[in-house]
Amino acid sequence: MTEVQEGSETVYIIEGERRITLEYYKNAVIHAFVPAAYYAAAIRALGSDEVDTVGVSRLFTMQQFLLRYEFFLDPEADTQQLEKRAIASLIAYGALTESEGKITVVDRSRIGEIANLTANILESYLLVLLTARDKPSSFKQLPDDALARGRAMLAADELTRPESLNVVNLQTASKAYKEGDVLLAGPDGRFTVDSMLASELIADLGALLRRPDA
Repeated sequence: MTEVQEGSETVYIIEGERRITLEYYKNAVIHAFVPAAYYAAAIRALGSDEVDTVGVSRLFTMQQFLLRYEFFLDPEADTQQLEKRAIASLIAYGALTESEGKITVVDRSRIGEIANLTANILESYLLVLLTARDKPSSFKQLPDDALARGRAMLAADELTRPESLNVVNLQTASKAYKEGDVLLAGPDGRFTVDSMLASELIADLGALLRRPDA
């Protein structure tokens, strides 16, 4: 870990080879922060300091469904309740403020901090989708193909998080896409993607990860 002073704040930078170890400990507590992470990622994706609640809600719901096998949220709370909790958490953290029914970003760096809590998972899902789009393969082979592509991207600095190459996450992403009819089986048994659904998801994931090239 490296300590960097930025003005009055101290920033800690995790060495690349230790990020996966840290991920193990993060996963033990992350569920408490997931709704806030979804909301923060959606705010960051849209880019405006005046929160577009309709647009944010769409991206929040998309993440909630897409990552349904990664995080099990309160089953007694509907999406609207989860969003309200997320807003309250981000206000308490000093990232947002709410006045007269309007929600405003007051600290974009804090929005980024919370959004990045689930960024490696989103990056895994984007990686699987890009791989399936560009290289049809069997369902069993897809996670391995995504892993190989991810390693090449990581070596070329096109991938920012080594922990996004977690094989379990890649397998779970493949399962979610197959059940959501994003992955389609061809007559030869290899899987490709529904081009319209894949394009929409790639655009949304790219925005959530701030990847204009996705």
